[in-house]
Amino acid sequence: GDLFFIKHLLVLREQISPFNTQLTVKQINLDFGSTAAAFGNFLAHSRNIFSRHNNAFVDLVARGVPTIRENEVDCKRDLETR
Repeated sequence: GDLFFIKHLLVLREQISPFNTQLTVKQINLDFGSTAAAFGNFLAHSRNIFSRHNNAFVDLVARGVPTIRENEVDCKRDLETR
């Protein structure tokens, strides 16, 4: 069964190669890990909301922004490595 699968994958790769296609997919994800930590810090230091120094609200706004993670997946390379 595995040889049949491998044979057809190789045939498919040979049929696709003349088209010179880009089989890459760009995935964009938001990471809210820093937002959760900043919100927890905000709740722990909520008495410092109106403080001039070490303001909890400013710290939440500055550190609570989610980070953007970009991941590019190359399907053709994944098929060749398997």
